[in-house]
Amino acid sequence: MGYKHQISKGYGVGVPPDLHFVKIYFCQKGLTASRALKFYSHFEKIGWKTKTGKPVKNWKALANDWIWEFLN
Repeated sequence: MGYKHQISKGYGVGVPPDLHFVKIYFCQKGLTASRALKFYSHFEKIGWKTKTGKPVKNWKALANDWIWEFLN
């Protein structure tokens, strides 16, 4: 499997990610699938934009910020 294929399948950071891969990522971080779904649903609803309205380029970085806020 090539790198470009991995990105298009959600292994990378492309937006929007596949929900399945978001759930896996959250699980790896010690969080539940329901928490992943809340994250995913929120950003689907706002069109995968940042707080400043810019398009999200890296969903994993965004997820890390989301997780950090949840844990603190």
